[in-house]
Amino acid sequence: MARLDHNHSPWRRGTVRLAFGQTAEGRIVSIREVVSGRACGCVCPACEEPLIARKSGARPSPRADHFAHARDGACVGALETALHKLGKQIVMDELGLTLPAIAAEREGVRRQTHAAKHQVFESGQVEVVLPGVVADVVLRRRASDLIIEILVAHASDAEKVERIRAQKTSAIEIDLSKLPRRAGLEMVREAVLVSAPRKWLFNPAQDAVEAQVAQVLADRAEAARQKVLRQAKTLVGHWAALPCPKDGTDLPAVRGALAQIEALELSAYIDAPISRGAKALNVSPKACQALVLKTVVIDQQPWYGRAGLSVVALRERLERQGFLPPLFGVSRDAELIAAARVLAPDFNTPTGLIGAYLRGLETAGLVEADDGLWRAPLKVRQQIIQQARDARERQDRIDDLHARLDEILRRAGPEGDGFDSEAWLGRSGRASPPPRSVAASGGAAWTELKAAFGLIGEAFWRYDAAVDVMSLPLRPALERAEQARRDAAERRRLAAEAAALAAADDREARFRAAAMVAYGADAEAWMAGLVPPANLSSRLELVRSSPAQLQAALDALDRRVTQQRREEAQRIMAQEALADLWDAACAEHGGDWAKAFISNPDPRLGGRRPREVCIDPAGLRMCLELVCPKRAVRRGGSAETRQSAAPRRR
Repeated sequence: MARLDHNHSPWRRGTVRLAFGQTAEGRIVSIREVVSGRACGCVCPACEEPLIARKSGARPSPRADHFAHARDGACVGALETALHKLGKQIVMDELGLTLPAIAAEREGVRRQTHAAKHQVFESGQVEVVLPGVVADVVLRRRASDLIIEILVAHASDAEKVERIRAQKTSAIEIDLSKLPRRAGLEMVREAVLVSAPRKWLFNPAQDAVEAQVAQVLADRAEAARQKVLRQAKTLVGHWAALPCPKDGTDLPAVRGALAQIEALELSAYIDAPISRGAKALNVSPKACQALVLKTVVIDQQPWYGRAGLSVVALRERLERQGFLPPLFGVSRDAELIAAARVLAPDFNTPTGLIGAYLRGLETAGLVEADDGLWRAPLKVRQQIIQQARDARERQDRIDDLHARLDEILRRAGPEGDGFDSEAWLGRSGRASPPPRSVAASGGAAWTELKAAFGLIGEAFWRYDAAVDVMSLPLRPALERAEQARRDAAERRRLAAEAAALAAADDREARFRAAAMVAYGADAEAWMAGLVPPANLSSRLELVRSSPAQLQAALDALDRRVTQQRREEAQRIMAQEALADLWDAACAEHGGDWAKAFISNPDPRLGGRRPREVCIDPAGLRMCLELVCPKRAVRRGGSAETRQSAAPRRR
């Protein structure tokens, strides 16, 4: 299990099969160079365990030829160790390779004194022990040595490079870490000798070139510094000419922000002192801080998924409000600002002021920063939401109080025109706080105050001398309202009496007209007569008293008219029947007989006279049978016909 200790896992990628083995002489050979099976005589380059060459020969196989350990188990360091040893072996076999160019490039500046070239050496040695370091390969040409390091999994660290530089011997590093893991011998040879990336670990000429590049960059930096210094002097000059900022708290945006901040009880977080840079604003720090606090904390409510606001975004908002001088209309880099502060210690920028204020709010726990974006923490947001709700309810109660007071004073009339309502709202009683404080606090006291206003309002409709007017100028108005109610009641009473009299006159007129139809000239006497059984009021008095009495009287008159018409019809019918009987008797027996027959009682009629019986068609038929039995039916029919036609004649 010793081979598992060679842990080169950073280089090992996947399960690439081992394509190289190590012979008994220590040379690295490819799978193609050995016979199949154990007869290959190879061991693992890392753990030196025997290997088996697995080659398909002429047989087709989905697996590539490779070496496998004779015993079960995996050796994770075999492949990289084999490649490392193979690289050193190739260098020693060839005694020549391509050296990197002597050049340096940094920040767009490039200098080069020697191009890359192929160099042949006279001799070489592997694993050379030098003071403090063991070199992979050391090649010699004439009196000069070259140290070669092969990079497969681990590059030379800074400590090793320093030890190599201490040898004062040129050294390069060849990087094989990007070489494909299935690379064959020829590809590895090409990479080691020519194509693999390589660099100088030490070369006096390379150090000189890098020094040249560093000098060019230093000259550029100095020129840039001088340019920044000139710009800083100009900026500080303009800064010194800036006027002192105005107050700005009377601006509409600031006034609204201050009102919200006061309502949410956040006034302690504005007007914080600033150490320097107040001239970077057109307004006072209090106005600026109020707008920043409103924007970051209050206006972010409710906050759902918002990332927050950056300092630059806040600066742009202040600029749109006209809070920044034109000098800061453009952003400036930190280097220029730092140079300006060296020249003028009190110099600052709006961005610096905003950032300092936000950091102060962060210290107070009111805001938090996430990747340069500022916002209120969840707990603060919840508190602000609750405070905003309480503030809205408090303001609603105060507005309700003002509305109730304005309505009462409007109804107070002239006495309420000059009343100082603000003084009344802020004045406390002997045992009660000011009404405005009562409304702001809410609770039972606010409920009682509303009830008191309600009682005053009811007093305008139903006067109560004991109502508490709460030192408001309402007594004259209440008395006027009570007098107005009395006057209105009297007017209503008179109007009702007039209406009742008019209605009684109308009923009397209708009653008189109906009575004249029914009684004619006797109508006045009949209307003035007392009504039985009580005999206390006349018919006319009863009719004037109510519509029901009028209706009852009209119904009685209608019945009388109907009865009169019925009696008149009966009288006419009797006259016509008697006329028919007279005509028939005269025609049959003569006038004297007819006169005697009609006027004298007849036993056949039950002792009644014919004139008494002949009052309708039936009586006419009975009498005609006595006068002329043979023609009674015909005459009787004729009488009925005349009787039915009588109404038409009428």
